[in-house]
Amino acid sequence: MIGWEGMLAKIKERLSYDWNKKVYLILSEGWVYEGYIDTITDVLNEVDGLLEDFYIVTPQFDKFAVYTDDGQCLCIYEK
Repeated sequence: MIGWEGMLAKIKERLSYDWNKKVYLILSEGWVYEGYIDTITDVLNEVDGLLEDFYIVTPQFDKFAVYTDDGQCLCIYEK
């Protein structure tokens, strides 16, 4: 198990993307945020696992990360 911080670091690593472009954070509660991957992972780091599910996707939907609290698992998709 890599822990919450390790998981967020893995998301930043695997969603390597143009850091000057924004990505989307979609929360299971229905909220959608647009921001930079560094900022989004910094904010997620502050909540330390309090979220149930979230998705981070690129605008082209060619890469995304899905986290689910039920299984405490992360899935990363790359086209």
